[in-house]
Amino acid sequence: MLPVLAGSTPIIVSVYNNTATIITDLTISYTDGITTQSESFASLSIAGFTSQQFAFAVPYNLTATVALKSYVSSVNLIPDNDQSNDTTTTQYICPALIAGTYTINAALATGGANFNSFNAAVSALSCGITGSVIFDVVSASGPYNEQVTIGTIPGASFVNTITFNGHGNTLTFSGNVGNPNTLLLEGADFFTFNNLNIIATDPTYAIAGHLYNGSDYNNFNNCIFTANLTGSSTASAAFVLNNHISNTALPGLSGNDNRLTGCTMVGGYFGVVISGLPGDPFNYANEIVNCVVRDFYAYGIFNTYAIETIVRGNIVERPTRTDGTTTYGIYFAYSIDCLIEKNIIRNLCGALPAFSSTIYCLYNASAGAEFYVNRWINNMVYNINAATSIIYGMYMPTNEYIQFYHNTIALDYAASTSGATYGIYCNGNEVDVKNNNVFITRGGTGIKYCIYNTGNLAFSDYNNFYINAPAGTNYVGFQFLPYSTLSAYQAGTGKDLNSVNVNPQFINPGAGNYKPSESLLDNLGTPLGVISDIVNASRSLVTPDVGAYEFVASQTDLGVESLATPDNNGCYTATESVSVVVRNYGTQPINFSVNPATVTVNVTGPVTATFTGTLSGTLAVGSTMVVSVSPAPQYVG
Repeated sequence: MLPVLAGSTPIIVSVYNNTATIITDLTISYTDGITTQSESFASLSIAGFTSQQFAFAVPYNLTATVALKSYVSSVNLIPDNDQSNDTTTTQYICPALIAGTYTINAALATGGANFNSFNAAVSALSCGITGSVIFDVVSASGPYNEQVTIGTIPGASFVNTITFNGHGNTLTFSGNVGNPNTLLLEGADFFTFNNLNIIATDPTYAIAGHLYNGSDYNNFNNCIFTANLTGSSTASAAFVLNNHISNTALPGLSGNDNRLTGCTMVGGYFGVVISGLPGDPFNYANEIVNCVVRDFYAYGIFNTYAIETIVRGNIVERPTRTDGTTTYGIYFAYSIDCLIEKNIIRNLCGALPAFSSTIYCLYNASAGAEFYVNRWINNMVYNINAATSIIYGMYMPTNEYIQFYHNTIALDYAASTSGATYGIYCNGNEVDVKNNNVFITRGGTGIKYCIYNTGNLAFSDYNNFYINAPAGTNYVGFQFLPYSTLSAYQAGTGKDLNSVNVNPQFINPGAGNYKPSESLLDNLGTPLGVISDIVNASRSLVTPDVGAYEFVASQTDLGVESLATPDNNGCYTATESVSVVVRNYGTQPINFSVNPATVTVNVTGPVTATFTGTLSGTLAVGSTMVVSVSPAPQYVG
């Protein structure tokens, strides 16, 4: 029963005739455990298997929370000795509608401006609010071991919001098959939760944060949602927005304009789920921004049946998870007009060195509509450290109306031993693939493609497709048949006529810095209206760079590319000449009479030596030069 205010409250009882005999006379009673009130009702005609309501002449004076029990004392002037079908209702009392600032502190009793639990605070909200309400959870006052369910709050609005400031406290609960949620918003609107740790502890049925049944305009800032870190139960997720109280991915009308900002989602079969109604009206305008989603079992971010979802600036990774299955970093399906930008997908097998299941880093299926395209912009994929998995950087099966712009996909795990590799996989019309930087040097015997198109790809151009894997069969592209070189792919498909095949010379891949330094790659993109890059640096609106990073190549940039002699076959003579290959990575030729340069080679080991070489002449942009070093350009081993 809904809460009511204290005071005189009418008591109405519904009686059901569970026999074929007509009821002509009743005596009904109710009690609060202390006082019993009885009243007789005559001249009745309640037919068999029908019901009728009765209002007591004397109302009950509600002064505190109370359990009222009602029952039938006599039927047709005969005492009713079977009271197994009596009913009990708890009537909640609200002393007044609330507004203002309150505390939650388990060390103090509920009273005045303090509540000793989250549920006590929610109970006070249930009658309604007259203004904005703030609950400050006193620092280090937890953990709070309770399940919290919040329904619609009368009076809540864009102006009258409700805020819980967690101050790093923990809310924890162990769920079950029908009730797995720690924090559940059931049709609740205009809530904000800040800096709260929310944990679902059951190993099988665990949803830490759950919004459903039309929960709108809710915000979660810098919260941590944690579900189970082992096991394959699909009934577990860190955060869910859908329309089922216990099923993680079941679609339905669930909520609009909800936002996760700066949060961390840990564990679960799913990291984050947004699952709307499979038809109009879809879910719309939900956002996941600047969050970390990690150590999930199968899906990092899962989005279906939605409009205008924004997924921006997130890190999706699995550094410590020790079990897994077919893996999806960011998964979108049956959704339109969505923006997925500036996200990083990395380290999906950090604790799974022998991982062999298929990996879809970015995935978009059955997408888009004319004028409502899905946009994947400035995303970064790297360090996909799987030993034998089939890996897709971006996977677009049976798609239309997708813009895939300015993304960097680096599949460069040298320790891989097998497994096919696809930088970009496309199948569909109206897919626009431009200004991307695809880099494949992954080890292993598996076949490898920068771009693989099984349909009639509408637009693909101004990309960089660099492939130089040490093993397996390398193909730049595929459309009806494979092409081993960019020129062959261009001639055979008519696609990517302005694309290039250039080593980007990433600045520091080991530290996750995949910004290019190669001058030959500078300014090769085409204007697409993308005004910033993955780190929010401004892009050129005339000559943007390909990939997720906008960069400026140095005018003078000379670097060592490799050791020319001795080679690395391990069979050396008593004396070996030493020479190195240097490359001009800058944007202008280097005249060594104007800009002198010296190469130094340090030899370590049982016998140490230092060699130097002076460069002469002029080195063109992108060109290499072999430099011999001295003294006596040889190393005595």
